[in-house]
Amino acid sequence: MIEEKIFVAGFGGQGVVVAGNVLAHAALEEGRHILGMVSYGVEVRGGASHSFVIISDQEIDCPIIDEATLGFALSQAAYEKFKTKTRADGIFFIDSSQVTEIDRKGSTGQLIEIPATQIALEIGNEKVTNMIMLGAAIQKNRDRQDGQRRQGSRESLQGTPQRPDLRERKGPLRRRRPHAPQALIPAALVFSVFCYPPSF
Repeated sequence: MIEEKIFVAGFGGQGVVVAGNVLAHAALEEGRHILGMVSYGVEVRGGASHSFVIISDQEIDCPIIDEATLGFALSQAAYEKFKTKTRADGIFFIDSSQVTEIDRKGSTGQLIEIPATQIALEIGNEKVTNMIMLGAAIQKNRDRQDGQRRQGSRESLQGTPQRPDLRERKGPLRRRRPHAPQALIPAALVFSVFCYPPSF
């Protein structure tokens, strides 16, 4: 069974729920099963907020995530609450513009710091911070898949008779069509900018 357990955590106004919805819709387009849950405070902006999304190739029974394969912390408070919620082999993205105190020994998963809020402000629209974080995750996943494909190609060539022109071929291998989540991120960025136009 292939299953991704994802959390996006921050505070109200950062687009935490929107980010979870983007991931869920992308998975639906890919024909996967999804189950999600959101939590947010009574405040319209500034209150704690998080979104859980589980993506699987089989039916999902429970929306609770004990250990995530992928996590996002968009605020210091969110980081403190979720810093041990990522699996040891998972990836934990942190908005380093908002999270300034990081306990590396006390955190789980591979920590990746992205100054997402700063980048969004330089673009001119702080409300695309969530999409910048998702874009970083998509790129990381794409790099990992490319590495796995290259490793698989090397292993398939070792010890197996191949035509010389295939073994000696130069240049990149042809890429397969990107998964739906990768293909939908540009559309998500357009959606976010359309709904929250820049102030300039």
